[in-house]
Amino acid sequence: MSFHPSINMISVSERYPQLAGFISNVKIKDLNEEINVHIINDEVLDNFLRYYSNKSISDFEIHDKEEIRYILESMGKYNTKKLKKLLMNNSIKKEREIYKILRENLFDEQLTLLNEMLSKK
Repeated sequence: MSFHPSINMISVSERYPQLAGFISNVKIKDLNEEINVHIINDEVLDNFLRYYSNKSISDFEIHDKEEIRYILESMGKYNTKKLKKLLMNNSIKKEREIYKILRENLFDEQLTLLNEMLSKK
C-alpha cells in the first residue's frame, strides 16, 4: 500500500512559497514592533531619570537602572507607550501627565520603591 498526497493535502506554503515567505516576514516584523513598543530603552530611561529625579542615567548602578526599567515596563504596553511619548516631546504639561500615568498604573508599593530608588545618593 502506498500513500500519495492529493492536491488537497499539500500545504499552502508548498503551493505558494512566495506568499508564505511574505506572511511569515510580516508576522515577524509585527511581533518585533509590538515587543519594542513597551520596552524602555536607555534614552527614554535617561529622560525619565533626568525629569523625575534631576539625575543622569550614569548616576545609577546597573541593578537600580534595571529595577526602575522593570517597574516602568510593568505598567503595560499602552501606558508605557504613552509615557515614552510624553518623555520624548517637550511639553509644559509633561510633569502633571507623567505623575498621573504613574499614579494610575503603579501600585503604592511600586511607587514607594521607585521614589526610594530615585532619592538615593
